[in-house]
Amino acid sequence: MKESRPGAVLNRGLALAILIWLLQPFVSGIAQEPNRASAAQQTAAAPESLESLRSRLLAQISQPRFAPAAWGVKVVSLETGKTLFDHNSDKYFNPASNAKLYTVALALDRLGPDYRIKTSLYSRVRPDAAGTLKGDLTIYGRGDPAMAARLNDGDYYKPLEPLAAVLMNAGVRRIEGDLIGDESYFTGPPLGSGWNWDDLQWYYGAEVSALSLNDNSVDLFAKPADRVGIPSRLSTGPPTSHVTLINRTLTVAKGEPLRISVYRPVGENIIYVSGRVPIGSAGYSGSVAVHNPAGLFVNLFKEVLARHGIEVTGRSRTIDWKYREVTPVDLAKLVELGGVESLPLADLARETLHLARILDAHLLLARQRQGGPDLRVLHRLRPVGMEADLHLDGHLDAGVLDAVAVLVVRQIDATPGDEQAGENDRYS
Repeated sequence: MKESRPGAVLNRGLALAILIWLLQPFVSGIAQEPNRASAAQQTAAAPESLESLRSRLLAQISQPRFAPAAWGVKVVSLETGKTLFDHNSDKYFNPASNAKLYTVALALDRLGPDYRIKTSLYSRVRPDAAGTLKGDLTIYGRGDPAMAARLNDGDYYKPLEPLAAVLMNAGVRRIEGDLIGDESYFTGPPLGSGWNWDDLQWYYGAEVSALSLNDNSVDLFAKPADRVGIPSRLSTGPPTSHVTLINRTLTVAKGEPLRISVYRPVGENIIYVSGRVPIGSAGYSGSVAVHNPAGLFVNLFKEVLARHGIEVTGRSRTIDWKYREVTPVDLAKLVELGGVESLPLADLARETLHLARILDAHLLLARQRQGGPDLRVLHRLRPVGMEADLHLDGHLDAGVLDAVAVLVVRQIDATPGDEQAGENDRYS
């Protein structure tokens, strides 16, 4: 792949991301003027001719404010297939979030729109007549991205209720053993190559785990205290001992500016919060990624089980692929007490692309790369003319992909002569 300086990659990725948004008014025949214009001025007439369209597009991307950026543009008529505008369409760019198009299309092609991701409950024995499970209970994840409060009415615990119901239906009322979160289904580092270290503390830089919950993040809240001069009130949603809050904030007088700084060191679950929170303000809220998200999953699941009267006498712990390399397990020799399936992949695809869910895309990519360390997209993209050296990164990174504008156009357009591929592209 072509290597680029970090600053150049940012500019190029931003330029291409802006392009998708920017071209919609022209394609639909409606152009938006600067925000300072009145409502009447914001609707421009459709281009009078093809040459007019080209001139307006060129003028748009030639503005002085875009001088540091590099544009790769290709506009094609969906009716005739003819090229309407072309500018650097054969140059390599880092497409940033547009790489999700390839990740999702590949998932649909390899797995199908009806595919569901299963999370299983395993033990070495079945519960006895009294409902006691004499041994460890293992929650074995395979990367379901939909176990999230955002899909469950904002309830942090609701995504785990189906698993608890499965366990109760299996007759389990007490667990005399450990609660194990097994995330070993995914191998390799939990972070994508090239990620910036200062992004890793936020939800959009969350670690990838086969046992993912609530986007592998906790919501952080800072509210003003009752009087000036004392620390503000910090809390997380959900409340959990998985993270430790260090409060270095101060409540200040009403009307003063809100200033909050958050720092979670890489590889730790200590969240340092500093700053000033004025009385009478709504305070601060943000979403902070956690280290070892499988641990958060297990801790919250233990709370859900307790709510249903299921006691766990052992401790909560996690197992990853490094442990399984030394101590492998044959799932076929375990007792599967039940499992929960995700939404269909078609629905996961819509959620991933509509809300630009970074973690969801990485989970879908990790789900597909079980066959080898380097997932080539040639299987999916050969019909649209990709070259052999363009591929998704071998690590868990759905965003590292050099591409050309012509590829974006070809990927969005359904593959000719392939009905199922066309249907899959419609989902993506």
